[in-house]
Amino acid sequence: MSSMTGLIGVPYAAPYSSTKHAVIGLTKSTALEYATEEQAAAMHPLKRLGKCVDVAKAVNFLLENDFITGGAICADGGITAP
Repeated sequence: MSSMTGLIGVPYAAPYSSTKHAVIGLTKSTALEYATEEQAAAMHPLKRLGKCVDVAKAVNFLLENDFITGGAICADGGITAP
């Protein structure tokens, strides 16, 4: 997940902005590299790639639970479980 600073420049926020640009660039490059790869789905324990709604549900969960802080929520189909 990135922010608007990944798409536009923000004065006095170069370190933050550059990391957000990097997230977007990495996401786009990876999407192109794996666009035709069926192997990507096979790597996941659920045997499918994530959908936008999968991430949206995780974000919604966090929005509804304001006592969660400092943790990591992985919407990754179990790929980081092993």
